Amino acid sequence: MWFCRVGQDLRWSRHGYDIGCLDIAGSPPTKRHFVDVAAVNGRFFFCESNDSLGTLDFHANDASEKPEVRLGAIAVPCVHVPTGFTATYVVESCNDLFLVHIAFHGLFVDRPGELRVYRMDFSEPPAWRKTDCIGDRDFILGKSNFAASCSASGCGLKPNCVYWLNCLSSENSDLHVFGLKDGSSEIVKQFENVVGLRKSWWIVPVVA
Repeated sequence: MWFCRVGQDLRWSRHGYDIGCLDIAGSPPTKRHFVDVAAVNGRFFFCESNDSLGTLDFHANDASEKPEVRLGAIAVPCVHVPTGFTATYVVESCNDLFLVHIAFHGLFVDRPGELRVYRMDFSEPPAWRKTDCIGDRDFILGKSNFAASCSASGCGLKPNCVYWLNCLSSENSDLHVFGLKDGSSEIVKQFENVVGLRKSWWIVPVVA
């Protein structure tokens, strides 16, 4: 993982953290990677396991120092999701941490089923709380666990929705719009009858 910031000399500095390798019998060492990562109030959070939320802090007294890296974990009750294949995303929005689960019908990634959104409650004991309201915000989800939040009214979008680009399917790149309050689901086709269409990606303004 690389953490980049602007130092006192107004230049970008890069700080990395290596979480080791996967222990797979009979296979050469394979680097582990952080997935489902979001930063809230200067701390990185990532999904470490079903019952644990990993934390990563880069601490320094001033911008000229090389930061000290601190790795930790928070015990969190497991979130029960429908059986079958699911896609997960961790999102920061207005200093809150959210978890998005998209469940599919069996192993068919062309057919997303139920979507659930949880907000992290950091009070003791910490727990994910299911929610159907994120206000005048939308979550934007895409390829490689990309997740961001934006102002719905500021971007001309429907409020309280999750916009998800299906980058898991090899057959289509449809945009799915999930309404959190009413459970609605809408599919927006990109282009019809286009051969060799590449997967899209998001460009999101930093407004939420």
